[in-house]
Amino acid sequence: MIRSSGHFLADVELSRSQKIWVGDCIGEGVDLKGKGIRWTNGESWFEAPDTSGECVQDIEIDAGGKM
Repeated sequence: MIRSSGHFLADVELSRSQKIWVGDCIGEGVDLKGKGIRWTNGESWFEAPDTSGECVQDIEIDAGGKM
């Protein structure tokens, strides 16, 4: 079993509206603790609803442009 600690950037996507979306996790031994999804408009960072505490490893854009 691999043990690692630290902050891991899992995925980054640029939305059609030019916002940067980031999914990341914190490694604590064999466990990954979630930091959810956050996005920035270039001036401030915001948390995406319903992702707090989740280790998000993949962010996708659907056909309608929704993250």
